[in-house]
Parts: sequence; structure tokens; C-alpha cells
Amino acid sequence: MTLQEFQAFAADNREWLDGGNPETEESLAAAEDSLGCRLPPTLRWLLKEYGYSDSCGVDSLAGTLEGTLRCRDSIGLLRRDIILNDWNDAGVVFFDTARKAPNGEFPITWTAAHNLNRLAAGDAADGDADVFEDYPLWVRDRLDTFKDEAVPNNK
Repeated sequence: MTLQEFQAFAADNREWLDGGNPETEESLAAAEDSLGCRLPPTLRWLLKEYGYSDSCGVDSLAGTLEGTLRCRDSIGLLRRDIILNDWNDAGVVFFDTARKAPNGEFPITWTAAHNLNRLAAGDAADGDADVFEDYPLWVRDRLDTFKDEAVPNNK
């Protein structure tokens, strides 16, 4: 999905995606410096324009940094892997910056936490994984889940 298509999708679902605590260009740049890579353009845009919501697919940029850097130190997670969310028993959500598409997006993988050790060892994840073509499709999945379970953020 292009950035423009994602922006239209977000506008159509504003009541579900409009959260709080938007990021700034400075906070995003600092996170990218710490991670050693650029975040997907659609993720950057959503966090700056809408902030965090149950449907945005990432709990916090601080959590992304903490989880990624902790796993790099503790299990030798490759620098190319960025953890968006660590949901413990519910799995881990990450993207591999080596799989960057021409539009700057990355596939998003939601998998069991044990697969992080496999990735750190340079092995492929086992079949216990859901892969989304890009961040917008991950957000669409999260949005569909929360539409079934909740009410919009501003209601």
C-alpha cells in the first residue's frame, strides 16, 4: 500500500486510529539513530499524525527501542531486525530491514517469541508466523480485530 493509500485508509478510519501522544520528527529521528535504520514511511506518518491507538499496531516507540536493544544485547538479535511489539506469550511483532521494498516499507511478522532466538542465530523462523506485506496491512489487521472487540477511541 502506498503512503497516499494509507493516508486515505487512515482518514476513513480516523475514529479508530486517532490516539494520543503523537511522535515528533525529532523523536522519530532519535529512535532511528538508536536503531540504526529508518522506520517505514507509513509508520512514521501515522505516529506523527495520529499518535498511538489500540489499532496502530505498535504500543510505543520507547517500547520498540527498549525491546529491540534488549534483544540485541541478550540474544544477539541481528541489527537488521526491529521489534515493534513484544507481547510475551502472545508473540512478538518485528520487521527485517534487509527486506526493504522500493517504497521504504518492510514486511511485518507476528510470530512466537521462540523464533527470535532462531533469527538471532541466522535461521529462518518456523511456520508459527503470520506475515503482512507491509505496515499498513498490519494496521488493517489490528483495526479489524479491534473493531470486533471495542468502540472507537473518540466515542
